[in-house]
Amino acid sequence: MRRASLVVLFSALAACKPEPEPDFTETFAGPYDLVDVSTAGGRIELSAGGDAAVEMEFLPSTSDIWIADEADGVLTLVGACFGDEVAGCSGGFLLTVPAGQAIRAKSDSGEIDFLADLSGTLDAQTASGAIEFQDTRAADATLLTGTGEVRARFAEAPAALSFDTGSSLLSVALPAGRYDLDLDTTGQQTVAPEIEDGNGPTIRLHSGTGTIDLFATD
Repeated sequence: MRRASLVVLFSALAACKPEPEPDFTETFAGPYDLVDVSTAGGRIELSAGGDAAVEMEFLPSTSDIWIADEADGVLTLVGACFGDEVAGCSGGFLLTVPAGQAIRAKSDSGEIDFLADLSGTLDAQTASGAIEFQDTRAADATLLTGTGEVRARFAEAPAALSFDTGSSLLSVALPAGRYDLDLDTTGQQTVAPEIEDGNGPTIRLHSGTGTIDLFATD
């Protein structure tokens, strides 16, 4: 009886032993040709940092984990579920990347934010999540969203811009100057007089029924 009681006691103590805390931060040495990050519903925020490394902080929900893969010059980061190795959970990512890093970001319903000083090729896709560019210096930028609102402000004129939405607002601010404008929507559109058409970088803004507002950067 005494031996049985000890076994039960040790088993109970083992069951009460806390699981180790998961690690939600990581630094990847780089450099990378592309950083590809995706999640189902979490926010993705990207900002400029050092020369080569990518610093990651993962923002989990109750059962989310992150999966990383490095192959052929691409760093792939995916929000996933415990026991799963596919996208489908809502954990978010905060990433610090080299300023000129090429980035592809995808979130079904979460917001994607490109913060100041990013100057590489930026590609974003959401179904309904908002997309924001804050004073970026993108070489070129591409985005696709269904109903997510888009607000973009460029500190320098991009080499090319291609934004497509289904029905959401496209609000874009560019330095005053000349651009090859390709604007298309059945909704309202407004172009500031400081933004002139012709002989400049291609600015393509297409929305099914959404409003297009093209402003001049202050």
